Amino acid sequence: MNYIIIPGLKNVKIDDKPFFVKMEYNADWIIQTICKHFERPIEEINKKYRGRETVMLRRYLFFFLHKYTKMNKSEIGRMYGKDHTTIIHSLKALEDLRNVYPDVEREIQIIDEKINS
Repeated sequence: MNYIIIPGLKNVKIDDKPFFVKMEYNADWIIQTICKHFERPIEEINKKYRGRETVMLRRYLFFFLHKYTKMNKSEIGRMYGKDHTTIIHSLKALEDLRNVYPDVEREIQIIDEKINS
């Protein structure tokens, strides 16, 4: 059996059956799903408020937009009036928190399931 390995995807058999690569998700769907999960209005993302909950909401949002869309860091930043370096910092910060706090990893898994359902 021949398998193709694509980073971020499961091994896919390529012999006799067609295979599907992960589809691109709609950015609006991701934004709505994350805001609904945290029970926050979508308008809160755009505010300059830097409270802990709002910052974490943005971090999760940037993480999933980067993961599931073809948008690069500059495009994500432009959506929210941020520089691409802010997005890089946000992704790095979430990755660091993910490695230290199991609750953050659990939140990522829960949101991931909601986006993929």
